[in-house]
Amino acid sequence: RNITRAEFASIIVKALGLPENGSAGFSDVSASAWYAGAVGTAAQYGIVNGYSDGTFRPGRMITRQEAMAMIARAAKITGWAGSAGTLSGFSDAGAASEWAKASVEWNVGSGIIVGTNGMLHLNSNITRAETAAVVLRLLQRAGLIDIRTRA
Repeated sequence: RNITRAEFASIIVKALGLPENGSAGFSDVSASAWYAGAVGTAAQYGIVNGYSDGTFRPGRMITRQEAMAMIARAAKITGWAGSAGTLSGFSDAGAASEWAKASVEWNVGSGIIVGTNGMLHLNSNITRAETAAVVLRLLQRAGLIDIRTRA
């Protein structure tokens, strides 16, 4: 299933081992919401940004380009630089919003997002399964986890 902005922020905060006790001050994030501390921490660490109207829109499904922006910001916290890549091999690269383009290029160049059938599906919602794969790749490439197969 698709994932919300609050769920994505919570997963990133947990994956990085950050405390879930932050306070962001978004007008639509109640202090009693299950995700309030994680969203607050993500905001304090610069992983998430709200909208110009002061909202976070926690229940809104997160698009793949929004997720890529959060992943790129989260990578900075790990100390892993990654590298930007070109979007020329993706037929929908022109759909990248100006605010997300550098993050999309970074995700592609760093191997976090690989796309499917020559497309990035930037405005499609990211699923729970895709989120798990992206977060795993980030943690592996940042050297925070080591997944080895056993014979």
